Amino acid sequence: MEITKNHNTLTFEELLDSIGQKAKEYLEYIMKEKNIMPFDDMSKYNILYSSYFDKSVLSLERQIEILKQLPPHMKKYKEKKKELLKKLKKSNNTNLEKPAWWTISTTDSKTGYRLSIGLKNSGCEYWKNSKDFVGCTNCGYFTGTLGGQNPTQKQIVNQFERALLNAKNYKYDVIEFLSDGSFLNNNEVFPDARKKLIERAAKEKNIKKITIESRPEYISIEKIEQLIDILREDQKLNIAFGLETRDVFIQNFCINKGYGTKEFEKIVEMIFNINKKCANKICVFVYGLIKPAYLEEKEAIQDMVRAGVYINKLSKKYPFDIYMKLEPCVVPDGTLLEILFDEKTSSGERKYTPPSYWSVVEIIARLEKANAVTKLRIGSREDMDAFKAIPAVYYDIGMMSNYDFIIYEAVQRYNYHRNIVQLLLDIEIAFNDKTLQEWKNKVKIQHPCFLSLHKKYKSKMNILKKTAEYSQRMKFLDNLFEALDIIEYSEQIQRKAKNIWAKNIEESKKDIKKTIEKIISSYLPNTKTNIEHIELLNYDLKLLRMQIQIQHENKNYGVWVGIPTARRVNIQEVK
Repeated sequence: MEITKNHNTLTFEELLDSIGQKAKEYLEYIMKEKNIMPFDDMSKYNILYSSYFDKSVLSLERQIEILKQLPPHMKKYKEKKKELLKKLKKSNNTNLEKPAWWTISTTDSKTGYRLSIGLKNSGCEYWKNSKDFVGCTNCGYFTGTLGGQNPTQKQIVNQFERALLNAKNYKYDVIEFLSDGSFLNNNEVFPDARKKLIERAAKEKNIKKITIESRPEYISIEKIEQLIDILREDQKLNIAFGLETRDVFIQNFCINKGYGTKEFEKIVEMIFNINKKCANKICVFVYGLIKPAYLEEKEAIQDMVRAGVYINKLSKKYPFDIYMKLEPCVVPDGTLLEILFDEKTSSGERKYTPPSYWSVVEIIARLEKANAVTKLRIGSREDMDAFKAIPAVYYDIGMMSNYDFIIYEAVQRYNYHRNIVQLLLDIEIAFNDKTLQEWKNKVKIQHPCFLSLHKKYKSKMNILKKTAEYSQRMKFLDNLFEALDIIEYSEQIQRKAKNIWAKNIEESKKDIKKTIEKIISSYLPNTKTNIEHIELLNYDLKLLRMQIQIQHENKNYGVWVGIPTARRVNIQEVK
């Protein structure tokens, strides 16, 4: 049925037919409470707004605007997901012995690093059991599943062994098991496999924390206590929940999360009771999603500040750690975010773009000002297997800012030093970049909180500037910047990238890898370089995007670059 732009012609029935099952159940429940009929049009939505959604960061007008867009976008999303699932089922070359992905990222531990593993499984039951396979509309982890195949217990354990082998040259003391769905769902990770995975992780002498993820409905006292019994005395279990936001409208209509703060708080109370018996060996992680579908950048900032203050307040109620982990949105394949990313407005702008890391810094600064950062963490942008775009600091021509690496790496360092003064000092070099003013104009924030804090802590930063660590860091950055300028803007590299775009030859990819490795080593001797995620992106500049992983003086850095192939881009264009 065609839906016109006038919101009064959109009926609740049309909306109910298009949204996810859990969101539909919630909407039907509150409609019944307020005696709203399916054939009523959206002029009656203000009744629901004033009773259930008026605490949202989104105004009544913005909520109606989003609801109008949902039916056509959800239709495209369902079709796209079915298409990808069909391809997964046809694929016969999936290696069940290898994990979907693995990464090394920062954390607040002794080593400062964690090993994250995306296990291949049969898929999350939340979307598998939903009508039209609609789960969380922002989640693309299903692309790393086995398309209907069920791995054996041994194969799941072997995936972990393969990840351990791949990461043998890295120092880390935290392991995260991240698969599509819930680690504690017996149909997704078999009980025996779950036990063996934890047993294997517990044998790793360097590992002090093990993180798992689950939806609340799969958690039980028996399951948690079984895992706790396996751990060593010096190990803890982190249980992570994708609450994403505490905003009821966003939970239901922008994400289709299927649960909210009420269900989450019930599980926290359960964990509190278990912790009383096991000397607080369990910590809780709560994911906060920065900029889910339809949210504007400023709304996303406000949403995450509210969520962070809520989690900080909740953590003071219990004698164990409850962490807030901010996750800036990537644009994964087969998601509502991808549908919006691919569509353009009449002015030629994408209907969705990932958040800027200036926004991430602003959220941190506002939570610092609210004294709500004690247990704040920020996730890595590499924790996904297949995606179209990542959160970053972009120039208006579409390429990443030269300072994107600085800001991203500074935020990741904040995960373990927990010092706002250090964070502001780390990003100070980027304050003259034109992307800052572009961001301020876009989000309509002319006086960001992080710039106010920068002025406040100027004297403390001047003390840090006198340290040897600061001098060494600046020298490293100077050398890296020179190397990156050559990689992204030299005529030779752009010509090689254009050749890959034109022919997509694996040999050409090997050639550009060798060239980039040679450039890095000439500016940063004794550095190990690994290049991954080489992809051709059909944007206006037709970018050849890749991640350059750098291991320098026992520290790990992930630098993303985009090399234009459609036309020659000079460095003067972005200065």
